[in-house]
Order: sequence, then C-alpha cells, then structure tokens
Amino acid sequence: MPETLSFGDFEVTVIRSDRRLSATIKVDQSGVSLRVPKDIARHRIVELIEKKTPWILKKLEYAASLAARPTLEYEDGDPITYLGKTYSLQIQVGARPYVELTADQVVVTVIEQNRSNPLHVRMLLERWLLDEAAILMAERLEYFAPLVGVRPTGMQVKAYKARWGSCKADGQIQFNWRLIHGPAEVIDYVVVHELCHILQHNHSPAYWSEVARVMPDYKIKRKWLSDNGSALTM
Repeated sequence: MPETLSFGDFEVTVIRSDRRLSATIKVDQSGVSLRVPKDIARHRIVELIEKKTPWILKKLEYAASLAARPTLEYEDGDPITYLGKTYSLQIQVGARPYVELTADQVVVTVIEQNRSNPLHVRMLLERWLLDEAAILMAERLEYFAPLVGVRPTGMQVKAYKARWGSCKADGQIQFNWRLIHGPAEVIDYVVVHELCHILQHNHSPAYWSEVARVMPDYKIKRKWLSDNGSALTM
C-alpha cells in the first residue's frame, strides 16, 4: 500500500514493488511519486528525497506553469523550432491544407474557411511535427539498434507531459514527439537511452555503461536536455 511522506513544501507518495530493482522519482501536475524496491529502508528513501529536493522543486514549479498555461495558438511570424533551428511560421491560404519546410520558414497552408481558426493551424502544424518525429525516430532506431545489440519490438510517437521516452518490458519503445524541436544529437541520445533499457530496465551503473559504450559523450546531451527540455514542450 502506498505511503505518503511530507518534506516541507511537498509530499511524496512512496510505492514499493517486488519487481523493482532501483528507485524512480516521477514529478508531474498530480504531485511527486517514488517507486522503490519493496525492502528498501525508510531512511534510505528519506536520504534520496532530500538529495533530490532541488530537482523536485524545479520540476514542481514547471508542472505548475504547465497547468496555468493557456492553450497555445500559433500566429503568422511566430518562431517554430525544428531540429534545433528556429524558423518563422508563415500561414497562407491554398486549395488544400498542408505543411512544408523551406530554408527559413515553416509554411502552413489552410483553406479559406479555416484562415482565422487558430486551432486548425495548431492541429495541422502539430500533426506535421508528430509525423516528422515518427519518421526520424524510426530512422534513428534502425541505425542505433544494431550498435546497442538489441531489436525493439515496435515504436510509437506520442504526446507525453513529463517524459521524453519509455521502454516497455516487451521491448516496445515510445517517444515524445516534441523531441523534434531539439537538436538531432539530443534526439539520438534519447533513442540510445531507451534502446539500452532493453538490456537493462533500470538506471544502474551497468545501464549507464551500456549507454556510454554506444555514446561516450552522452552526459553532454543529457545535460542539454535537462537544461533546455522545458522549452521543447512550449
């Protein structure tokens, strides 16, 4: 049964599991949860939370900003980041709706009746970004899987609120489509990160050794994502 611990400015829901080998902290709009091995001592849990408190408070602040954020509407001239480069959004009227990338613009074409509908523009743009993300993720999975020495059972690209990817026990890998806003090398890091979870379904030293074997400079890319990741979800 879950246990709730208070740490001043926040509470942590602790969930123990027979199958878990390491601790995982999740912070989102619903609060803070910690999944740990069943037999871990309570003082170890307290030490872990106290060590991670600055990170937890930062994540809670970001989660609160997401809850207060209005629905995003795109307007002509807005900056759109794609693979780490900023483009200018151009909205135009045409015979059929579509999106294309030019040297310095992301061009969204809408039919006349939807020209003043910002939600329609958002739908077209984000669907295009998701499709682009799915194509790129599939290509990078195909490239890195042999280097890691695994074969994922499938891939899905979707909208996550609080994670960049996940790897299920059956080898199914999922990615956050908003990674498409980030640099290609950071996307590669997330791909390798999830592929290595097929070998080690935890974040143990053995797991990070697998990541480093394929991507020796992974810490640089992981830090970039930690420092800049919140901007990718805007």
